[in-house]
Amino acid sequence: MTLQNLHDFHRDPHWCCAIVAHRGVWRDSSENSVASVEAAIASDLQFVEIDVRRSRDGKLICFHDETLDRMTAMTGPVDLHDWRTLSSTALKYADGGPAAELSPHTIPALEHILEAARERIYIDLDIKHEYLLDDTVAAIQALDMGRQIILKIEIHRSEDFDRCERMARDTGFIFKPVVMVTAGNLDWMLSELERRAFPVVEALFETWEQIEAVVPRMRKHGTDVFLNSLDGIAGDVLKDRDAMMDPQKVWRRAIELGVRLIQTDRPRTLYASLQNNWRRD
Repeated sequence: MTLQNLHDFHRDPHWCCAIVAHRGVWRDSSENSVASVEAAIASDLQFVEIDVRRSRDGKLICFHDETLDRMTAMTGPVDLHDWRTLSSTALKYADGGPAAELSPHTIPALEHILEAARERIYIDLDIKHEYLLDDTVAAIQALDMGRQIILKIEIHRSEDFDRCERMARDTGFIFKPVVMVTAGNLDWMLSELERRAFPVVEALFETWEQIEAVVPRMRKHGTDVFLNSLDGIAGDVLKDRDAMMDPQKVWRRAIELGVRLIQTDRPRTLYASLQNNWRRD
């Protein structure tokens, strides 16, 4: 099987909603593990979101937190340890925490995640420090996997949009601007996006009214809107906890507005809702 180039995927008008499994499908494995990527593939999902950090000796690894405490039996900053130590460090099950047991999964290198995903699933990479961007691009290029990767740049001013465009042009990768939409910046943000040609933008919103204002205009412009329904994101409208109670009022409402990518910690539930045409048991 050959995975469709992400540029072509975004240009394809026929698909409805791509599910992005936040840190992989981790409830029966461990977040950011190779197993969480394999579980996403087995669940027939289109994307995983994976975090990238660096070990003390320069190895790019996949781990979310600055410290090891939540996800391992160790403590302290991740970047104080070399790859030899981290590569044999067991991850806790699921999303960890004090009561979670250790799993058979260990902290993976970025290359392990990329190889597991090759031609099987798209990856949205969240690089935890911007100074790792060039090394991450080089690692993706070394494995010739740019065609299935999304990278992101947070947007605070026009120059950030310019940089996002420049990185996309120089690498051929999809670089996704990440914007926080507010009442004060809505018009400016739409103006900036509509004079550019990003395949996808990740947007956080304060109200449903903002979603209703932005999504149809972006779809008309040819830009997909990537939404989060994660419970832990402050200020965003969509929440997994609400979707678990009534998926139609959260996920379906967003999809019917034209949202085509949703990142969630409940990917299997969203998948089942789509497959069952939103019927509730």
